[in-house]
Amino acid sequence: MKLNDKQFEDAYTAAGAWFVVKYIDEVKKNIEKFNNTTYKNKFIEDIFNNGNGPDSKLSGTRTRVNSIIRIVKSDCINEALKKAINSNRLKNEIRETAKNKLNKVTFLTSENDIN
Repeated sequence: MKLNDKQFEDAYTAAGAWFVVKYIDEVKKNIEKFNNTTYKNKFIEDIFNNGNGPDSKLSGTRTRVNSIIRIVKSDCINEALKKAINSNRLKNEIRETAKNKLNKVTFLTSENDIN
């Protein structure tokens, strides 16, 4: 189910642009596993406990991950990556990563359309 514009913006903002770019491919690859509460909780705890996240509470990381899951399940990956690419608030390296991921998603989508 596609998110409407406001729902997409809310999910994207809650996750954070850099977080979307960093984790969207991993969430996409494992989307079915997130139906398992144990897997999902471990994923969230691993991100929170790695010390590189901006969140002072586990609930903040949980919100970010849940937001990415909503973006992926609603098939808004391209929109999220394009938004990151066009963000003037992100470092160039993060925007380049988003561009590379978008190219990969576009290629895979095109390849799947052929088969």
